[in-house]
Order: sequence, then structure tokens, then C-alpha cells
Amino acid sequence: MTDGLDDYRDVAERHRHGLRDPRRLVAAYAVSLTGICAFVAALLTICRTGS
Repeated sequence: MTDGLDDYRDVAERHRHGLRDPRRLVAAYAVSLTGICAFVAALLTICRTGS
């Protein structure tokens, strides 16, 4: 039987041991990768138009 606090306890235990939350790592990776792709796309657009 769970009391709904399993995720909270898991995050607290990881924090206590200095580990990071894997869900946050995946989200941060996705956001940074999207930003890099957008930057490269903008550079390619600028280079193609010659402006």
C-alpha cells in the first residue's frame, strides 16, 4: 500500500545522497538540445540569405 509520498521520498533520498533527479536531467537535456538546434537553424538561415 502506498501513501502517495513515494515520489517525494525518492527525491529526498536522492538529494540526501547527492544524486540528481533523472526526470530533471532528461528535461534539461531536451531543452538544451532544442536550444542548440534552434541556434544552428538560425545560423543556417542567415548564411543562406546572405544577410
